[in-house]
Amino acid sequence: MKEQRFVEQNRDKWVKFEKLLDVDYKDPDRLSTFFIEITDDLSYARTFYNNRSIRVYLNNLCQQLFYTIYRSRKTNLTIGFKKFWIVELPLITYQCRRELLTSLLIFLLACAIGVVSSMHDTEFVSVILGDRYVEMTTENIQKGDPMAVYKDMNQVDMFLGITYNNLFVAVKTFLLGILYAIGSIIILISNGIMVGAFQYFFIERGLFQDSFLTIWLHGTLEISSIVIAGGAGIVLGMGLIAPGTYTRLQSFQLAAKRGVKLLLGILPILTFAAIIESFLTRYTEVPDIIRLVLILVSFAFIIFYFVWYPRVVNSKYPQGVGLTDQLQTSPSFSISYQGIIKSVNEILKDTFLFYRKYSSKLLGLSFMGTLIYLPGVLFLIYSSLYTLDFSVNGWYFDKMTGFIDYQQYPELYLINSFALTIVAVIVLTLVKKDSASTQPGEKRNKFIETLNICVLFFIPQATFFMNGGISILLFLALFPFFIFASYVLIEEGLNFPGAMKRSVHLIGSSSGKFIRLYFLTAVIAALAYLFMNSPFPLFYLEFIKWNLPVEDESLTLIMVSLNASIAVLSLLVVLPLFLISHGMLYFSLKETLQAEGLMASLEKFGK
Repeated sequence: MKEQRFVEQNRDKWVKFEKLLDVDYKDPDRLSTFFIEITDDLSYARTFYNNRSIRVYLNNLCQQLFYTIYRSRKTNLTIGFKKFWIVELPLITYQCRRELLTSLLIFLLACAIGVVSSMHDTEFVSVILGDRYVEMTTENIQKGDPMAVYKDMNQVDMFLGITYNNLFVAVKTFLLGILYAIGSIIILISNGIMVGAFQYFFIERGLFQDSFLTIWLHGTLEISSIVIAGGAGIVLGMGLIAPGTYTRLQSFQLAAKRGVKLLLGILPILTFAAIIESFLTRYTEVPDIIRLVLILVSFAFIIFYFVWYPRVVNSKYPQGVGLTDQLQTSPSFSISYQGIIKSVNEILKDTFLFYRKYSSKLLGLSFMGTLIYLPGVLFLIYSSLYTLDFSVNGWYFDKMTGFIDYQQYPELYLINSFALTIVAVIVLTLVKKDSASTQPGEKRNKFIETLNICVLFFIPQATFFMNGGISILLFLALFPFFIFASYVLIEEGLNFPGAMKRSVHLIGSSSGKFIRLYFLTAVIAALAYLFMNSPFPLFYLEFIKWNLPVEDESLTLIMVSLNASIAVLSLLVVLPLFLISHGMLYFSLKETLQAEGLMASLEKFGK
């Protein structure tokens, strides 16, 4: 067929496609059909008119169609979101019903222990709740406002604090299930005894009705979520205890996936409970019937969604949906980078595979970084380990704030920015090398490259000159973008402004994927720090302390040094997680935007 006849025969169709691309609403199904027809025409043009402009025109039209189809698929996120809450989470809840029931029974038994112990020992409540809290509540009762503790704090500050505490307790309860479920059970018993003793404290003083309507207004959702988190922890532990027909590692992988999904299911509930506690619980003058109705509605929701509804969904999907995961039986270190659009889960999977492949190098970097960084900061800047208050007890995140005290120690701004740059350059260069994206004869000015990346990391680090928690929030918001821009800079050989512009362009092609990846990596990092704060590593620190034959002052110095080393080492182990995952994300976003892999496949089509 002559080129002119080929064009005349298909002109109207191509014009129709162009008009469809211009309208606001784009039907993905129609676009998919058109895409197949356009690729057929492009294949024909490549065969018979390879050096003619018609091939270029069809090539551009095909690329536009591909990009539009991928962007139109964003509706799948909504479908996946609905499927998770309507089908997948209820099915997982039903499958884990025994573990959830076990968690509930343990918690109720612990509550009973708290009540009975308080009845027989008047000092028991003070031991559990603390003398200060008991004295404060007693004073409030004498003033005629026993629930004044919920009214003392600013509402917004209270919401942020309670949300953080609720999420922390839930995640910790789940994570400690890795200790063969014992850790989760201990947390459930501890919280159950506390709730029982707390409630009996008011019952003993004839304040049952007022305390019940106040405490359980938010406590119905909050306590139920902690019980579910305990059940998720037991699921995690049972994956290690009873692997069944799977290997222990495979069983643990499946249990971890189900436990994490249960945990994700209660995060919005815990946040809503914090809203109630911060903004509604303080209004104790509200009529009792209204508060009782709100408690009953909360209780009905928990029974409906976590007890009755899972049975209904299971009857519709007796084989389960999304519960049978494909497990890799034989490990492979092969990671595909170029020409593939990966999901967030695939990127995370490849990130951990990368960790395993280069474990010796990454761990070596972490140990060397700790040995170089820690003595320099502690002795050159602080002059003493005691300034950082690295006692054995306490939350590691609180301890780490001493390393970002830029207002008092501005030298830390330079030290931390340079240290972060060095780690980023080493890890991201390793990703570039593994991706085989380095072109033959490619020359890189590593000094200029490192300097540009240093400028990138100076920007988010500067937020720590601000006061309060807003500095942490700003840093967390900026940090993922500048990590991504660092890899763009290394991969494409750009300067600082060019990397910023290119990063905005790439992220704009799939901002949802960028946000989801950062959220999941942040959750994994938080879980790692929760483990560092669990009884497991603390036991070993105490074990070392018991067996060191030194004086008390030297012993304290050694223990504080070890504890500070663990904090920095854990940070340097977790940091590559962000660097590697966002480096791998670059290739998916690039393929989404430019479709280089698709174009390469079309080049081979029909040959």
